[in-house]
Amino acid sequence: MRHLVLLLVLLVLGCDTAGPGFGGLPARSVEVEGTRFDLRLREDGMAEAIRTSIEYPNYAQISRRAGIAAEQVSGCTADWITGDPSVLRIGLACDGQRAPAQPRRGGTACAMLERMAGAGCDP
Repeated sequence: MRHLVLLLVLLVLGCDTAGPGFGGLPARSVEVEGTRFDLRLREDGMAEAIRTSIEYPNYAQISRRAGIAAEQVSGCTADWITGDPSVLRIGLACDGQRAPAQPRRGGTACAMLERMAGAGCDP
């Protein structure tokens, strides 16, 4: 029983932990169309959106909302979005600069989703 309680505590603590490359950055809580995110921004134009609301994980809707949240907080344009309905990475184009390169590994790219399902992720 004691091990089960410890496991549950660790799982809850890990729900909103920053991913690799985002540790130590402050999170901004943002809500877009009823979906809540904790958003972290790096200076290189990369953003991480962690969904904190409970809802059906529709990737196209959630990724679009994450892009809108990143644009609202940063003032930049979301160029690409990748990840899953819980944790998304967003490439931001700011001040005439190009967005950082999209990571090659991990997550489901919006371009792939668009080709497969006809449902893009453009914010």
